[in-house]
Amino acid sequence: MTDAAAVDVTVVLPAYNAAELLEDAVGRLLRQTLAGLEVVVVDDGSADATAAVGAALAARHPQVRLLVQEANGGVAAARERGVAEARGRFVWFVDADDEWPDDAAATLLAAAERTSADVVCAGASTVMLDGSVKPVGALPPGEPVLSAAEAFTAFLTGGVSGHLWNKLFSREVLGRVRFTATRQHSDQAMVAQALARAEKVAVVDAVVYRYLLREGSIIRSSTRRAPALRAVGQVVRECAAELGPSVADGPAMRYYLARFQLLSRFKDAVAGDYDDAERRSLVAQARRELTVPILLAPAREGDPRRTVMLGAARWSLPLFRRMVGRGLARG
Repeated sequence: MTDAAAVDVTVVLPAYNAAELLEDAVGRLLRQTLAGLEVVVVDDGSADATAAVGAALAARHPQVRLLVQEANGGVAAARERGVAEARGRFVWFVDADDEWPDDAAATLLAAAERTSADVVCAGASTVMLDGSVKPVGALPPGEPVLSAAEAFTAFLTGGVSGHLWNKLFSREVLGRVRFTATRQHSDQAMVAQALARAEKVAVVDAVVYRYLLREGSIIRSSTRRAPALRAVGQVVRECAAELGPSVADGPAMRYYLARFQLLSRFKDAVAGDYDDAERRSLVAQARRELTVPILLAPAREGDPRRTVMLGAARWSLPLFRRMVGRGLARG
């Protein structure tokens, strides 16, 4: 077991039925150039051999610890358990089926120590099913150090993404975060809270993570996401209110509500596994919340496509459904 005093970064790796992936993932983490690193694998009540593989890895490598959840509680609960037992000054979250460069942890930690930041945001890319690569978010240029309000505003407009895995968090700031136990989008709720409650947020112009999109990674059209979207939206609103009226009532918040809330909720309503009455109720509620300022917010942010999508959702659901079918409502 690694000496707790020597741990700079704890990597929290949730694993659910990941027996075939776990050894490779931990091996990639053990190749990290950062010496003061521990890996906490959290078996989230798997039905396969994940716990056995994790136990074998922990027995062979003193930097690795295995925690076992008695029942599958979802990734947010697994991450909460990992953070509760982390010994590092900072925490990095990864998933077993993705990739990262060998210097990722060192890059993130160096930025945190150089700037005294509570959160470090770095670059990431998505590897699509066809092998093409797309950047995640659009971080502010020049490696700035941002205030909580600046970082949160960048999150609202999508520059700072709502993903956990391209960020480093101090354990102190994670102590101010409530783990939102939703089956989808829990990352976004955690990132929003950490940014809003940080003293400093550093930006690093380096790609530290490659998210590998797989057939199983895509949220199925039959998924019912409405409860998760509502819960995460409430968390984001609460964080914005903490930062004051200029954030809570500003144009960035309207854009977030348009892009990440209402457009997602309309898409879920037409594609999710709902009966007709549920679908009508979801659409009616979203339409009531779609005010003119929110409708126009994407165009004012240089994103007219989403204004068109929202207009279709508001006035012609069959047209919106066709647009969703053609993939025009992505993101």
